[in-house]
Order: sequence, then C-alpha cells, then structure tokens
Amino acid sequence: MRPIGRHPAWRAAARLRLAIALAVVFGPLLWQLGGLLR
Repeated sequence: MRPIGRHPAWRAAARLRLAIALAVVFGPLLWQLGGLLR
C-alpha cells in the first residue's frame, strides 16, 4: 500500500479512531456521573 499524499485517508481514520476512543472513555464516565446526579 502506497501512501497517497493528495488524499490522506489515514488522517481521517485516525480522527475517527480518536472520536471512537473518546466516546468509549467518556460514555460510561458521563453515564456514571448522570447516575450519581440522579
């Protein structure tokens, strides 16, 4: 696989992976916080 300079798909994939990681980390945290507030 050659890296394509004009259309960096790996950058979008990294951003998507970061968004998924943030959702996985902050999802249960916000869920527990909401449970504590209720």
